[in-house]
Amino acid sequence: MRHRSKQSSRQAPNGPFQTTARLAQGRERVLSETNALPLVLQAALDVMARQRAAGEPLDRVVADVARERHLGPRERRVTGDLVFCWARHARTVQGLIDDAVSHERGTVPRRRLLDLCALCLAGIANGVDVDARALTALPDVLRALVQDAAATGLHLPSSLPTWLRRRLEAGFGVDAPALIEALATPAVPVLCIDPRRLSRDDVIAALRAQGATGVPSSFSPLGVRVVEGRFSWAKLPAAVAAACWPMDDGSQAVGLAVGAVAGERVLDLCAGGGGKARLLSLGGADVVAADVDGGRLLKSLPAQVLGVVADGLRAPFLPASFDRVLVDAPCSGTGTLRRAPDLALRLVEEDLPPLVELQRSLLASALTLVKAGGAVVYATCSLLRAENEDVVDSVVGKGVQRAKPDVHLLPPRCDGFFIAHLVRS
Repeated sequence: MRHRSKQSSRQAPNGPFQTTARLAQGRERVLSETNALPLVLQAALDVMARQRAAGEPLDRVVADVARERHLGPRERRVTGDLVFCWARHARTVQGLIDDAVSHERGTVPRRRLLDLCALCLAGIANGVDVDARALTALPDVLRALVQDAAATGLHLPSSLPTWLRRRLEAGFGVDAPALIEALATPAVPVLCIDPRRLSRDDVIAALRAQGATGVPSSFSPLGVRVVEGRFSWAKLPAAVAAACWPMDDGSQAVGLAVGAVAGERVLDLCAGGGGKARLLSLGGADVVAADVDGGRLLKSLPAQVLGVVADGLRAPFLPASFDRVLVDAPCSGTGTLRRAPDLALRLVEEDLPPLVELQRSLLASALTLVKAGGAVVYATCSLLRAENEDVVDSVVGKGVQRAKPDVHLLPPRCDGFFIAHLVRS
């Protein structure tokens, strides 16, 4: 979206705005048949409609639409930026639109026009100028709403469901407003580096060559934060690309909390894509990475890590066979809303009880696999007590003790993580 309109809204001389069915259908044809909108806006509208219908993760939908519409790298990036802006503020923006439309007589604009207005409003809140062609396509009431927002500015809070906001306020008290505000701020890319192969200065220099600014992470000695500009993995020198991988500072802190050292046998019980297992292996430990999704796991593990396709609840390992076990448990992901704001559109409170049951079972399984005196690190990327302290409390006192105080890592410093250190006595 390119042109920011400076016009203010104007009300029709005979009263409130009025949209007829013919006008609505005509503008719909402008959107869908004459291709009046820029390609990235059309693609973004496709993504919004598909995400609403299928409930799939937004990044996956963006990839599908980009492939189907044959978007180039820049178009795909801009499309992703637009829809992630929208997802970050979807409920708040929809409230503004519903309020404006409720004062209009006649036919309610079609869903695609409402979505186009939502894109414009979310873009304005994130400093994106409105494309004049989008304004032309909107009915009067929605065009006026966008023009007023562009003229006066628009601040939108994080768009959280009521139940999640309530739980965050109960869990974090006076700190909850700042945390909720931070969840509305996009996260920066972070790289994790294999220090045996290159230094952080090497990575920062490679980023600078692409016009991006990297700085050392303030709390992970392996992290580089990309605080300005964009970079392309494909354009990084081969030696740099092979020696680093994307991984949030908080996720790095989880891997570092395990304290794996050479000579120990370490299990990453819910390894996912293998990023933490790769980090665990940097100190020379004998690392086994297990996950139920073998396709995702095995394609990304380094040679020094043994990958095992296994369900963590029925892990094919002997009891007491590991010195340390990491349980980075499947969870609500509420700590990652800066990176995946569409989670707030898909997650419902009823999803929590089965997740908590799974987390307790995985932690119990991990405790059977660690040696007496061995360490288990339980972690989630959740901000909710039910998935964190309450799960740990369920095993403490049954031959298990906390070895250290629990740790909360919170946005905007990094993604939200909970870390508990347990020892089996």
